[in-house]
Amino acid sequence: MLDKDKPSLKDAFAKETVAPRILIYDIERTPGQARLWDQKTRYIPISQWTKLPQTICIAAQWYGQKKIMFAAAWESDDPHYLAKTTWEWFDQATHTVGYNNKSFDHKRLAQSWAEAGLFPPRPSKIVDLYLVNRSTFGFESKSLRHLCERLGVVNKSGHYDAEQAERAMAGDVKAQRALAAYNRGDVRATSAVFDRLRPWIKGMNLGLYYGTDDEPRCANCGQTGTLEPAGWASTALTRYAAYRCTSCGSLMRNNHRKHSTTIRGV
Repeated sequence: MLDKDKPSLKDAFAKETVAPRILIYDIERTPGQARLWDQKTRYIPISQWTKLPQTICIAAQWYGQKKIMFAAAWESDDPHYLAKTTWEWFDQATHTVGYNNKSFDHKRLAQSWAEAGLFPPRPSKIVDLYLVNRSTFGFESKSLRHLCERLGVVNKSGHYDAEQAERAMAGDVKAQRALAAYNRGDVRATSAVFDRLRPWIKGMNLGLYYGTDDEPRCANCGQTGTLEPAGWASTALTRYAAYRCTSCGSLMRNNHRKHSTTIRGV
C-alpha cells in the first residue's frame, strides 16, 4: 500500500536546501605477504599470497570543524566494523578529499563496503589533491610531504611504519596510539593543502548545494557577495564573462555567451 503522506519523487527535492559537507580523509593499511623466489619479482600470482593487504584504520575530518574522527579495525570484533563506520561518513558527504584517494583510498574503501554487503553510499564528488598537484604544478616530488614543505603548510607527522601497523593489529596499545597520531597527522596535512589549493581545484561547484535561490555564489567556496568581474574566459568559438572570488581566489565564468563565432581555424 502506498503511503499517502510520503512526498512523490517529483516533489521530494523541490524545496530542498543542502549545505555541502566536505570529508577530508586518509586510510592506513598493512602490507601483504607472499612467497617469492626472486628479489626482482614484478608480478605475484594471487595463489602465492599468504596474507592480503588490509585497511586497518581511517582518520577523517569534516571541513570547517576542528575534530578529527578516527576508527580502527582493532576497536571491534566485527570484521566489517571499519567498513560500516566509513560507509556512514561517506553517505553524508557531498565531497570527499584526499591525496591519491581517487585511485587508491576510495577503491579500497569501496571494496570493503562490497565485502560487508553494503549498498553504495550516496554519490559524492571525489577531490584528489594528488591529481591537482600532478596536473597543475611541476614540483620535483609529487609526495604529500614535499608539497606541504613547498607550500609552507602543516606537514605530515612522522613516517609510516609497517611493523608498527602490524603490532597495532596484534593489540600493541602503544603502536595503536602512534599509528592513530600518524593517521590524524596526514588528515591535518591534507586539510592544509586543500585550503591552500582551493583556487586551483576545478569542478567542486559548491554553488549547487544551496537550494534554488538566484543569488550568485562562488562555484568553489559557495560564498555570496564575493564575486567581482575578472575579464573574459574564452573557448575556441565562444566568449564568457569571467569572475574572481575575493574570498577563496578562484576564477570562474557564467553560462551566458557574450560573443560567439562560427568561423575557426583549421
